[in-house]
Amino acid sequence: MPRYLIKMFIIFPLLIFNGCADQQIEIISEIQEKHYLRGKSLLREGRKQEALEAFLKVVNKRNDAAESHLESGRLSLTHIKDPVAAIYHFRKYLELKPDAIQSKLVRQLIETAQKEFARSLPGQPFEGEFERLDLMNLIEQLKNENLKLKKTLAESIQRFEKSQKEYNLLQNKIITHVQPQAGENEIIPAQNVQPVTPPVVINNVIQSEVYFVQPGDTLSRISRKLFNTPGRWRDIFNANRDVLPSPHAIKVGQELRIP
Repeated sequence: MPRYLIKMFIIFPLLIFNGCADQQIEIISEIQEKHYLRGKSLLREGRKQEALEAFLKVVNKRNDAAESHLESGRLSLTHIKDPVAAIYHFRKYLELKPDAIQSKLVRQLIETAQKEFARSLPGQPFEGEFERLDLMNLIEQLKNENLKLKKTLAESIQRFEKSQKEYNLLQNKIITHVQPQAGENEIIPAQNVQPVTPPVVINNVIQSEVYFVQPGDTLSRISRKLFNTPGRWRDIFNANRDVLPSPHAIKVGQELRIP
């Protein structure tokens, strides 16, 4: 092979490599993210739930999404009335921007969310509940348990999918059941076989006579979820007095009997 061809084979890849190395990788700021821009646009249109979903996509995607945490906290507090989620997002904003101009306002929003959370607890006046509960420790506990809950939920979904596959296989066997007296290639349907009803699943939760406590739950909220009214919280409490010393003693992941 001629020497000039050998040199071309050596020099050409080096030129390509150097050209790629000189290119700078463009870093997109949070406020330039398409989901953040869409969230701000939806806010202006008054579509708050969709705006919250857009901001949460930025939060899940980036570790520096301070502004999206702030917007998510505001919507959690004022729109979906979830003070625990609001406190989490506000505290994440302060972690990312401790010296921001809005820090003082965000701390005031945290205090407002704490009071809203204490006010939501059943059975006691606001002042007594707020003084007795160490809300900060509770929130930190919820944040730590949230990861465990996600893992447990994923495992539960996997178990359910496995059960669903087994159910489908069972149904196929029932439909194509082969009688012992049938011929070698003769397949006849089974007689007097009751269909197997699969478990009903709503929001990835298998519905039954028990309920697993989720982050931010209170007895009133559980009552609203299951009975469309917060007024049944006392019935739930009375059905679980053996595991609940008081109405506000529920813990994330705890199993409650539903009357």
